[in-house]
Amino acid sequence: MTDMQSRKLTDQLMLKMMEFDSGDPKRIQHFTKVYEYAAMIGRMQKLDSKMQLILETAAVVHDIGIHPAENRYGKSDGKLQEQEGPAYVQRMLATLNYDQEVVTRVMFLVGHHHTYTEIEGDDYRILVEADFLVNLYEDHADSRAILAAYHRIFRTDAGRRIFEDMFMQKCTVQKIEEPDYGCEGRPDGKTMLDKVVLICEDGSLKTIAAEDQYLYEKEINEGDRVYLIAGVPVAKNEIE
Repeated sequence: MTDMQSRKLTDQLMLKMMEFDSGDPKRIQHFTKVYEYAAMIGRMQKLDSKMQLILETAAVVHDIGIHPAENRYGKSDGKLQEQEGPAYVQRMLATLNYDQEVVTRVMFLVGHHHTYTEIEGDDYRILVEADFLVNLYEDHADSRAILAAYHRIFRTDAGRRIFEDMFMQKCTVQKIEEPDYGCEGRPDGKTMLDKVVLICEDGSLKTIAAEDQYLYEKEINEGDRVYLIAGVPVAKNEIE
């Protein structure tokens, strides 16, 4: 299959999937974003043409089990998506005459895309990475969840590069100012928030509030290089 034929087939599949999710712009927006990141990472990782097609196909249909699960069970957690999705994948891909080897692998990926243990195959790994890139943003994940995903999920060079550009800003701590509570001292039970002034690599100046105890525990001091993640300064040794 030529690149042009593959592109045309994927476009047809995306239209089929949009029709499947008709009236649900949130789901359509989600799978189109996952598709774009998956396709980009796959190209950057130089996947062969068949694996690239499998990856892109799986990215388009990865959440196909959501609506069937909701209709059948009234909910659509990850395991139910994995359970319900493959049969719908098989039917949809059959209408477009996908090669059976591609269909079988895509069914497997859709049936495991919320399973993060024993990830085998670049197509599987990249699909999960792309889904996390979108979910972390859409779910407004905090710094702890973002950092945990970075260490737990992201393994490809391309995926890590995109992740770092998206969620991590490299900065230097210019100043840390503790609040002045005057002669009365800090009120009992009040969390002490410090004013932290950061100079970031792009030249921007940022001022954030951070708990004094957090800065102390993480040993973040003036002059230190940090990563700003979801508004929270994270020490270099937690990243590198």
